[in-house]
Amino acid sequence: MRRIHLLFSHSILALSMGCGDKEPAEEAPAENQSPTLEMSAVQENARFYADVPISFAGTALDAEDTADQLLLAAESDLDGSLALSLTAGADGSVTGSGTLSEGTHSLRFTATDTAGDVTEATISVDVGPANALPSCSIAAPETGEVAVAGTDVTFSGLATDDDLPATDLTVTVASDTDGTLYEGSPDSDGTVQFITDTLSAANHTVTLTAVDELGAECVSSVTFTVGEPPTITIESPEDEAVINEQDEVTFLATVADLEDDPATLVLVWTSDQDGELSTDSADSAGEALFRVSDLSVGAHRIQLSATDSDGLSTTASVDLVINARPTAPSLTLTPDPAYTEDDLTATATGSTDPDSSGDITYAYAWYEDGVASSLSTDAVFPSSGTTKGRTYRVVVTPSDGIGDGESVEAEVTVDNTAPVLTGPSLSASTV
Repeated sequence: MRRIHLLFSHSILALSMGCGDKEPAEEAPAENQSPTLEMSAVQENARFYADVPISFAGTALDAEDTADQLLLAAESDLDGSLALSLTAGADGSVTGSGTLSEGTHSLRFTATDTAGDVTEATISVDVGPANALPSCSIAAPETGEVAVAGTDVTFSGLATDDDLPATDLTVTVASDTDGTLYEGSPDSDGTVQFITDTLSAANHTVTLTAVDELGAECVSSVTFTVGEPPTITIESPEDEAVINEQDEVTFLATVADLEDDPATLVLVWTSDQDGELSTDSADSAGEALFRVSDLSVGAHRIQLSATDSDGLSTTASVDLVINARPTAPSLTLTPDPAYTEDDLTATATGSTDPDSSGDITYAYAWYEDGVASSLSTDAVFPSSGTTKGRTYRVVVTPSDGIGDGESVEAEVTVDNTAPVLTGPSLSASTV
């Protein structure tokens, strides 16, 4: 390393100090300090590969210069000068990266300050050949096989890698229909095996993907079929729905079949109480729809069967309750005749709930000359709200808490209250 030294004679210094009318001699500048440098290769993967950039990190500091003033360089005893794009941050941290050829490298890093002093650091890096792709295959099921839906399907395959143990690979097995079926690592001999009984009925392309630590992958696929009878999903009515009698009920289902067009499936809707309800076919999208409004009061088990061209059938069912509406009540509106000083009282009685599904309550709606009034929502309309000569009508609707029954109504016209005479009384003694 190059050093610059300035030497001054003691006698000259002493002479200088003794002359009061002379400037003192300058002190010798401090000796330049060499930079400090530490470097290492960052072990990001299981090994270093010839085709994968290697990251280097370290620290370079100098007493006189800032880190970014240092000139950083690297060379290999195998590859010569290296283009690692070494850079130093303000805190002295050094980073860089680059590829090295296969072999064991002695790397020499240097840091040169502005005074020309050089410090070096050496490390050894063992670089393997270019990364090899994993290899993989699927042994079972075989292409063209047919499995029965709901039964066990065994998947087995093999995944290996020339560069690392099989257990370091990441394996995913996925169906283009059902998504991911398996994620994990092979056994030490590369075996991948699992069992599933949840595959949907469809044509499946199942792909095994093995990925090494660098993201390099191999892919192997098989195509096979999972077969079953038609599928049914009843969309409406919901299971355990309660619907009032005479209300329209919408029946909607989606049907599908692995081989057949949904429109060719034979569909039969039935009620365990009312018998066959519909045999309408589904459309080409598999939607089966019809409506009825005359189902019998009571509990129904609604069942839909779908049969394909092979005679395979599937059934689905929902429970449904048709609620009986309350009967209409008897209604009286008192007093009649009514005067402006009278409260109007509606008395509703006699409604019954045929299926005893709830307690009977009554709702009251009042009208003044045909216009809805907000003065009362119960059985009494206050006299303070009445006016002579106007007609007041009440509409009473029974309810069992699930549905409303038939409404009844009554009305009365309010008359003027007769005047009351008050004053002195007459007697024989006053005549």
